[in-house]
Amino acid sequence: MKLEIKYSELTNVINLLDRLKLRGIQSIHRTRLSRKLTDELNRVAEEQIALQKEYFDEVDENGLPVVDLKKCKDKDEYLKAMQKFLNETVIIDSEESQTMLKSVKEALETSDLELSGKDAYTFEYLYTQLEKTDDSSSEEKSEKD
Repeated sequence: MKLEIKYSELTNVINLLDRLKLRGIQSIHRTRLSRKLTDELNRVAEEQIALQKEYFDEVDENGLPVVDLKKCKDKDEYLKAMQKFLNETVIIDSEESQTMLKSVKEALETSDLELSGKDAYTFEYLYTQLEKTDDSSSEEKSEKD
């Protein structure tokens, strides 16, 4: 089982995970996943800033690029690059993450959290990603048999 999350969805998924009211081992697994995704989000943010610095010369007092499309060196190229970048994915796929991912999937299945709007879409996105990889893991096992 593996989990693939688009860069553009990381913040929403982390926020949703943090809203789940869980106890025991499911809470521990959710927290581990949230921390892993937060670490990835920090890396993605650094990479996004580096990409923005290639297209914008002006920086603020913190050294961060001032993103103003009117002052972009090549607006069309920048927008394409950012879209491509934000569609890349973080992949959580290691032997140690298998139990954690299964536990989080079970927590989502049994959650009684009432959701609407963006949270509902994020819940569906996360669950679908977990289900998709769970299905492909099952297919790989049956092919090996």
